[in-house]
Amino acid sequence: MRRDGGYLYVENRHGPAPSTLVLPNGREVIGGTGTFESATYTCSHCSSVVVMNPTRKRERARCWNCDHVLCDSCGALAKTQACVPMARRLEEGQTRAFRDLARGRA
Repeated sequence: MRRDGGYLYVENRHGPAPSTLVLPNGREVIGGTGTFESATYTCSHCSSVVVMNPTRKRERARCWNCDHVLCDSCGALAKTQACVPMARRLEEGQTRAFRDLARGRA
C-alpha cells in the first residue's frame, strides 16, 4: 500500500456464487466466491477513487504541476488543459460563497 493511498478488500467466500463486483469502468473484479484485494488512490483533479489493477503494464498518468498521480480520464485531459486540483476548486468555491455572504447575496 502506498503512503498516500488506500486499500480495497472484498470478501465473498460465503456469498452466493453468481455475485460479482463491477467497478465504475465496467471491469468485473470478482465473480462467484473468493476474495479480491487491491491498492487504491484518489485522483487529485477529480477526486475519484481508482482501484489499481495489479497486472497493469503501462505507466500511470502524473501531473507534474501538482505532483500527483491522476486517473486515466484526467491524465488524458492533463495534456491539453491546465492543472486545477479539486482542493483548489473547493477553496475557490468556498471563497466565492463567503464573499457573496459578506455582500449580502446569500
